[in-house]
Amino acid sequence: MAPLCIAGSGETVVRNGPAWYSLHRWVEGQQVSIGGRDALIRARPHLVRELAVMIATLHMVGSQDLDEGGEGDPDRLLRVPRANVRRIHGSRRRLVSRWQVLRLKPRKSDFDRWALRVLPEVAARAETLAKNSIAHRVPRSETGLIHNDVNWENLILDEGFHVRALLDFDNVVRAPWALEVGAGAVVLVGADPHTVDQFVSGYEATTGAAFDRDLVRLGMELKCVRSIITSVLAYLDGGTDTRLLAPWCHHLHESLQLVQQE
Repeated sequence: MAPLCIAGSGETVVRNGPAWYSLHRWVEGQQVSIGGRDALIRARPHLVRELAVMIATLHMVGSQDLDEGGEGDPDRLLRVPRANVRRIHGSRRRLVSRWQVLRLKPRKSDFDRWALRVLPEVAARAETLAKNSIAHRVPRSETGLIHNDVNWENLILDEGFHVRALLDFDNVVRAPWALEVGAGAVVLVGADPHTVDQFVSGYEATTGAAFDRDLVRLGMELKCVRSIITSVLAYLDGGTDTRLLAPWCHHLHESLQLVQQE
């Protein structure tokens, strides 16, 4: 962890609206986009295990009893994508839903056409996920705090492409670790079964855990579905550059198709 800094008020934790933040020293390094992921992994295969160890370490720290209000709801994250689909299709407080605005848009971009084609399929997966329950399959010992937004934009690498820092803990929740292992795998190393197995094995070797691989696969699917829907929702609300958004969504959709083929 980067060393803590002290604000002018003498505090190491500051408040911004309803949120609290700790202040840390600036971390020097470099970032890689998801478009450069596969080439980087091929050139530096050590990253597969290193990224798994990063998530494992995070979970071991989060395994301590932090009095976060009990065990939480293991199925909560599975319902999030469906809720966002309803926001896209809903017209509450709007004359026309976001979806109808997109359908009626006279000059559609390539991303508009992609979203219109793909979102119904992804929304159907969101509905299936929401009806699923894993509560009976996840022991309390395999549930704890998760980062909940692991992706390349939140990673800082050093000059040798080793992990230096993980950023952005705004979305931390208590949830089954297997879901984040799956989410981390599909975003950080892709959906190739052999590479995913290396990633999961690296996590298990670090923590001593042995996950149900079906739950890991569910986490991969959940990440793809959730992030596609969240990205499209952000786009429909305006202010999102499709030059960055489109490659991200395309990678997620390709990975989702690969996961579903297994």
